[in-house]
Order: sequence, then C-alpha cells, then structure tokens
Amino acid sequence: MDQLVEIKSKIQINPSRVGKKYFIKTFGCQMNEHDSERISGMFELDGMSKAISEEYADVLFVNTCTIRENADDKLYGTLGQLKQWKSQKDNRKLLVGGCAAQKDKELVREKAPWVDVVIGTHNLTNVVDLLNRSEDWGPLTEIIDEIETLPTDAPSIRESEFSAWLTIRYCK
Repeated sequence: MDQLVEIKSKIQINPSRVGKKYFIKTFGCQMNEHDSERISGMFELDGMSKAISEEYADVLFVNTCTIRENADDKLYGTLGQLKQWKSQKDNRKLLVGGCAAQKDKELVREKAPWVDVVIGTHNLTNVVDLLNRSEDWGPLTEIIDEIETLPTDAPSIRESEFSAWLTIRYCK
C-alpha cells in the first residue's frame, strides 16, 4: 500500500521573484548538500525556479566549506571568477553562505565587494529576507554565532527522489 506524507513548512514567503532563476554551487560536505536543498526550497517559495547552470541564473548562491585543506583558496578563486558573471547582466545577485562565510564574516566582502549577501550557517532560513534587504540597502553580512532553534521546517527541494538529508538532533 502506497502512502503519501506531506510536510508543510511554517515558513511563509510572499513570492517576489517569479520568473527569476537561481543556481547553487555547493562545495564540501553532506551538510552543505542538505543546506543547499533547504536554500533551494526557500528560493522556490520566493517564486524562483532552478537554472540549468550559473550562466542562466539571476541569483547565485555559493555554499562554502572549511573542511577541505584548500577551502579558502577555492572560495576566493571562485568569487574572483564570479565577478565577471555578475557584471554580464544587470540585477544579478551573488550570495555566499556556509562554513567559510561563517568563519570569515566581513572578510568575504572585503576580498570580494561584488558579493551582495554573506550569510552564516545558523540563519539560512533568512536568505530571502537578506536578499530583499540587500536590494533595498546594498550589500550586507549577517552571521549569527549560535543557533537558538533548529529550523527543521524549512522547505527543501530534493536532488534525488530516492534519498534525502535529515537533521538528527540528540537531546539528553
């Protein structure tokens, strides 16, 4: 017997980017894969659809890692290449999140001032709000050092129909 289970998100977004395309470049670990699925879910709630490559994207999110030895070089080398991407089309938005963004904070925008939003690992569910604020006020960085609640109800767009990343929380 097949059973369909639907989980609805408590997160409400008034779609403001209908017709826009997003792309996510994910570096690193499985947690980043999970976070990228959640970011995709947030972007799609905002009315965007996934681009087939960064070339066709209006919004590009770089989800970074610090596990690998050359993570910093990879991040800043990639951001250097994306400066040209951003300049090729008006109103493109570049966002950087993940562990390297959490670690480097303002340094990301100091080294790459063309980045619109730097977001930490603990506030990914704010990604659409931060994108909106950057459009109104200019580039910004928001890093939260501690997480108060685990956003388990964030929407996700799964890359596979046969597997999913899960957040497991251990409580004593």
